[in-house]
Amino acid sequence: MMNRTTGTLQAIAVRAFVEELKRQGVTQFFASPGNRSALLIEAIVDNPDTSLRIHYDERGAAYMALGYGRAQSRPAALITTSGGAVANCFPAVVEAAKDRVPLVIVTADRPSELRYTGANQTIDQVKIFGNYVKEFIELPPPTEEIDLALYLSAAAQAFFLAERCPRGPVHINYMLREPFFSSDVVSQSDKYAARASSYFCQQLPFVTKYSVPAFLEERELFRLKETLAAARKGLVIVGKLEVSTDRNSLTEFLTQLGWPVLADITSGLRHFEELPQMIPYYDQILLGNESQAALGPDCVLHLGAQLVSKRLQKFLEASKVRDYIQVGSFNSPHDPGYLTTQFIECDPVLLCEQLFSSTCELNQVDKGFLSSWLEYSKIVEVVVSDYCLSKANLDEIVIPYLITSEVGQKQALFLGSSMPIRDFDMYSSARKSFLTVESNRGASGIDGNLATAAGFAMANDCPVTVVLGDLAFLHDLNSLELIRQDRQPIVVVVVNNDGGGIFSFVDVAAKKNLLDPYFSSPHGLVLEPFVRGFGLSYETCSTKAAFIEAYSKALSRSETTVVEIFTNREENFSAHKALQTRISNSLITGCSKDR
Repeated sequence: MMNRTTGTLQAIAVRAFVEELKRQGVTQFFASPGNRSALLIEAIVDNPDTSLRIHYDERGAAYMALGYGRAQSRPAALITTSGGAVANCFPAVVEAAKDRVPLVIVTADRPSELRYTGANQTIDQVKIFGNYVKEFIELPPPTEEIDLALYLSAAAQAFFLAERCPRGPVHINYMLREPFFSSDVVSQSDKYAARASSYFCQQLPFVTKYSVPAFLEERELFRLKETLAAARKGLVIVGKLEVSTDRNSLTEFLTQLGWPVLADITSGLRHFEELPQMIPYYDQILLGNESQAALGPDCVLHLGAQLVSKRLQKFLEASKVRDYIQVGSFNSPHDPGYLTTQFIECDPVLLCEQLFSSTCELNQVDKGFLSSWLEYSKIVEVVVSDYCLSKANLDEIVIPYLITSEVGQKQALFLGSSMPIRDFDMYSSARKSFLTVESNRGASGIDGNLATAAGFAMANDCPVTVVLGDLAFLHDLNSLELIRQDRQPIVVVVVNNDGGGIFSFVDVAAKKNLLDPYFSSPHGLVLEPFVRGFGLSYETCSTKAAFIEAYSKALSRSETTVVEIFTNREENFSAHKALQTRISNSLITGCSKDR
């Protein structure tokens, strides 16, 4: 390993900067090749306790760093050269900001004297990500006059802010001058090298910063308990839980509370056996007007981020809820309908732990309210199960039901935006075990899904199943190289309906002359040549039995497999509508029996 206190001033400062990132907790780095960032790459390679993943596409590298941060709940560092490379990271930075994923972006830049001169590969990188980063830090090229502490402090601050709730991306723009690998070196006796030597010998972070978890004060806790105790028809909504992975205190409190629990597919609680009041099919319950009339809450406790279901959002807006309490590790509520009456900024799991330790009196709870939710959910479950079990061929309703039935407890799911995550939210099987589910729901784009899934799989010590639409897959073909290299096997299930199936379900579907050529974007492509071109295993199937066999085979492999399933957009739309009509009719029958 290279002596870290010899070389140019720039090289010494960069090595110390990378070392401080590592001491703070950043051990995984992602980068793309580039000359301006060469010193940063060298410092990472020469550091024995860091890992570096190189990808030729900056956008893919950025999304992979995002996926890693999602799984680890701590930041990776993304390194780029100057110029357009930085702009290619913007979509992943937006997603990290919107979904509160910790990320440290280090962009190498030209020195100030080259700005506004037309110098090659020079763009304005100052605050290029705007308000999508928690903080922008600019570092000048290292010189003898600038204390090494500036670079160490910047690394510590970036890590602290990225990890501090609400988590998110932090941008360091590091100006560096050529030549990068000069033969002119400073010796061990030089003042600058002496400063660096002192730092490296300590083997401790330059500065340690702490963020103390927030707990409600007694007066605020009492007010919250009063609100919960006054509710007769309380409803719990659980979105994505970003901070704590400990579910015990959460499930203990929710069991004690006794309210119906509506858990989003990304919450991890949708299939949790220790919650007897879980309502897995809440979205489809709300298809029936009669059932809606009986299920309106007077109080909602919303834990975590926003849910996928737009139907639930509209239901809550129409219910005119008296008390809507949202709890989350973010700055402001997720509240497009302006329902929130109390917003508590803290980790929902910690709050539930605090509430559980101080018993709530819930004497006024309407016992029939929970019974109604459970009965209607069972009605929907029977209809969905009957549809999926009786159908021999695959369609976009059967696929999520089968995958959630087949996937093991020590596996994880990554769901693409648009239709896949919606279908999983509506039609997952009602199995009773915990399942880790991730998705890019911050900006809900179809870009970078494969790369994010690759980073997510890389950070998880378990196999990952990725479910994407064909356009999302095509949008991120470069990232097949990333998933090919993952040490954990990834199963990528691609639902190929020859375009954007979601447009059949939105307003533009009424304009038949616009739908196919301009929105659904039919392409007529089969994905097998792309998959095999990257050296990956490929399977295709059209029946349930064939899929179960192919899926099991793919999970047993030590390499990534892409399973392509062909569906028809028009048939898919008709199948959804027909099933939802059956559900609605069954709910009407169920409501009539209750009367």
